[in-house]
Amino acid sequence: MIFEKSNLTPQLLCEKLTSVYGIPIVEGKTLLFFDEIQACIPAISPLRFFYEKMPGLHVVAAGSLLEFAFEEIPSFGVGRVRSMLYLLKCQLVLDELTFALKNDFSKYKKRSPTLQLTAACNSVVRQTGNKFTYSDKEQVYSALQIKNTVELLIMAGLVIPVIHTSANGLPLGSGINPKFRKLILLDTGIFQRLLGLQLLAKGRT
Repeated sequence: MIFEKSNLTPQLLCEKLTSVYGIPIVEGKTLLFFDEIQACIPAISPLRFFYEKMPGLHVVAAGSLLEFAFEEIPSFGVGRVRSMLYLLKCQLVLDELTFALKNDFSKYKKRSPTLQLTAACNSVVRQTGNKFTYSDKEQVYSALQIKNTVELLIMAGLVIPVIHTSANGLPLGSGINPKFRKLILLDTGIFQRLLGLQLLAKGRT
């Protein structure tokens, strides 16, 4: 009800919030935190005026599905809200992690050649979401070689097996079929980089 008032200045808003909660809001000392702000659309628009009228007050707003909330606001103030592609920086970090991961394969070369480890990892990425088969048609190594290498990646924690179960009773493990399993990489970010994807997340600030 407070936010539904017209001509709501930051000072007036702070006065009303102070009267409701009994806590003084002081510039430079108070952190004003609006959580789940998407549940109160009228509360979003006044945020820009805190920057202009009360720049000394620390204000934070958080919520889920904010993109939908912004679509319901006719105007939010030019120059006060901008879209940012946060994952541009993340892509660089993911590239470094992916590079380091592949370089780390050299630690296991006594048990499996580095190129074979890379090939097995790429096979896991290609087959994600499907039953994993060792005789990948794009694979240059034998099914036995890939099987041994995949088991090594699982032991290292780089690949996670998801095993099928009939789930006819408890424990679920009693009904598993180890011949039918899916394999997923340990990290979704590295997974999408190995696929050559550039997934961008749009945010607001």
